[in-house]
Amino acid sequence: METWLGRLERQLSASLPKVKKSRIPPLPDLYAWVDGLVLGAELITRADISVMNSVTHKAAIQNQAAILAALTTGRYLPPIRLSVARTLVHPSFLFNEESGIGEPNCQDRDCRASSCLGNHLEVFGVTPSDFETGGKKDLRRIKFFAPHHKTDRKGFAAIEFEIPSGPLTRMLLVHLDFGHTVITQSHGDGVMTLFNSRVGNSFSAQTYTHYWATIMKSASIPYFPPSLARTSFVDEYTQTYGEEPAMWEGAATIMGNTVKTWMEAYNPRKRGRDAQAAVDNHQHFTASLGYRGSEDDE
Repeated sequence: METWLGRLERQLSASLPKVKKSRIPPLPDLYAWVDGLVLGAELITRADISVMNSVTHKAAIQNQAAILAALTTGRYLPPIRLSVARTLVHPSFLFNEESGIGEPNCQDRDCRASSCLGNHLEVFGVTPSDFETGGKKDLRRIKFFAPHHKTDRKGFAAIEFEIPSGPLTRMLLVHLDFGHTVITQSHGDGVMTLFNSRVGNSFSAQTYTHYWATIMKSASIPYFPPSLARTSFVDEYTQTYGEEPAMWEGAATIMGNTVKTWMEAYNPRKRGRDAQAAVDNHQHFTASLGYRGSEDDE
C-alpha cells in the first residue's frame, strides 16, 4: 500500500500545476496554529501523567503532532528538514547491544563512519528521579545531532545544537519518556525512529505527507505542503534580520542549507522587497548627489 501511495503521489505531483511560492502562508498564522496544538498537547499530557504516570495513545499522538508542527514551521528554532525529522532515532536505540559491546547503531545505509550514531537526540542533565521530593521542575535538556542531512555528502559538518528550554523541550521529554513507547507498542520494541505514524510505523516521504495533511485538518489556514513552511520562515527571517550574515548562516545550517540556497529556492519575495527598498531610498540617493530637486519633489 505504501509503495502504491508513493507512486500515485508522484503521478499526481507531475500532473498538477506547481504551487506558486508567492502564495506562502504568513508565518504569524503558522505560529498561531502551532501554539494551539502545543497548548492542547501540554494540557492533555499533564492530565494523563498526573493520573497514570504515563500518557494515553490519544495524548501521545497529539503531543507528537505538536512537536512535528513546531519543528516544521520553525516555531522555537529554525525549521529542520523533513528528511532529518523522519530519520531521527530514539536515544534508547543509539547502540546495538546484540553484540554485547554496544556498537554505534547508525541507520544511514551509506554511512561508512564506524563511530557514527546517526541522526538523533541526546538527553542530559538532572532527571526527575534525582530529586528527593516530588513536584520539582524537570531540569533535563536535549541536544540535537544530525550528521546526515542534505549537504553532508558535500563535506558539510554535522548539524549540532542544544534545544532551548521551554515548550518544545517539555514536549520532547514527554515523547521520549512515554509517547514513543505508546505509539509503537503494537510493534514491540523494534521501532527505532523517534517519530512515527498513528499505528507506529516509521515514516517514508510519502506517508509523512499524508500524516501532515491529517495534522492540518485542525488548522484554520488553508492546507500547504510541509516543505512550504521553510519558504515562509526564510522569507520572514531574512526580512527581519536584513543583511546579518551570521544570523543567516546559523539558521541556514540548522535547515541543512546554505545562504545561497536560501536566496535561490526559499526567498521568492526578496526581489520585490529589494525593489521597494530601492524606491524608498531613492530620495536619499539623489540627495547624496547634491541634487536638491524642485519643490514638487517634496
